[in-house]
Amino acid sequence: MQTNRRFLVFLIASSFVYLSSPSVVWAELGQGHYAAMQQFAPESVTVTVKRTEVIRTRDGGTSYCDVKAEVEIVSLERSKSKLRVGDCIKIEYSTVERSIPVAGPSPIPLLQVGQTHPAFLESTKTRCVYSPAARGWSFEKANADPIFSENSTKDLK
Repeated sequence: MQTNRRFLVFLIASSFVYLSSPSVVWAELGQGHYAAMQQFAPESVTVTVKRTEVIRTRDGGTSYCDVKAEVEIVSLERSKSKLRVGDCIKIEYSTVERSIPVAGPSPIPLLQVGQTHPAFLESTKTRCVYSPAARGWSFEKANADPIFSENSTKDLK
């Protein structure tokens, strides 16, 4: 009887620890959330990657990556900062590569030289450098309707 009680206490305690761990609490966002981030991104362009620099810091099975890329604008949907086709801009961001996937938002992918991507960006404080505006879906079009529309957020502004 004592063994069963100890097992039950252990089971309850371990369930509490598991359910309160960050890997369970942080879940992937739905594509509708990413589509909304893309919709509200100040810059919606298509870019071709000309140059990249990735500085990796490894910690076990995780690589922390600082990315600097130079890209050329090849087409334009909208641009708050008045970008034009043919402009070359810099994109900088940090991301994580893991050997074992964990629950959480999509990591921002590494850009590769020669690839062409849609890009959802925002300018940084210096306005010379841009950063991803839709997290892990900043360089890929989300295939969903945005969970928010411009009309539904007017009262939030």
